[in-house]
Formats: sequence, structure tokens, C-alpha cells
Amino acid sequence: MTLPVFAAATSLFHDKGYQVTTEEAHIDLKNGTASGDKPVHGEGPDGVIDSEGFRVTGFGERIEFTGKTELTFYDGSQALPDTGGATQ
Repeated sequence: MTLPVFAAATSLFHDKGYQVTTEEAHIDLKNGTASGDKPVHGEGPDGVIDSEGFRVTGFGERIEFTGKTELTFYDGSQALPDTGGATQ
């Protein structure tokens, strides 16, 4: 039996420029799932997202942001905000 991994202060990065950060996550590597009910902040070339939680299923094939969620898309003419590497 494989137990899920509990991770605190988790940051996930993608080589296409995306980053998602949360205070904690429950990660099950065997089943390819992850979830958390703490605030989540994500940013990348297409925009910014903030939500109250998340769920990942299918080894990353589906990502759901849960609870109150705010999403901002960039239209291509806007510069990315300078967050100084800080997350909310």
C-alpha cells in the first residue's frame, strides 16, 4: 500500500512558464492525483489565477480550481505583472 504524500508550501513549475503555489497539498503519486483546500496562486504567459483550493486527476490531465476563484487572461498586449517572485 502506498500512502499519499503531504507537502507543505508546494510550488509546481512547468517548462512553458507556468507556476502554481499553495500552502499545502495532498499528493498521491501512485494514482496521479493531488488536492488541497488552502489558497492557490498560479501565473503564466496567459494570465493569473487565484482560488480557494484545487484538484488534479489523471496524472495532470485535469486540473480543477475549487471554491471562490478569480481568473485573469492576458490579451497578448499586456506585460506580465512584476510580483518580485512573491505569491499571495
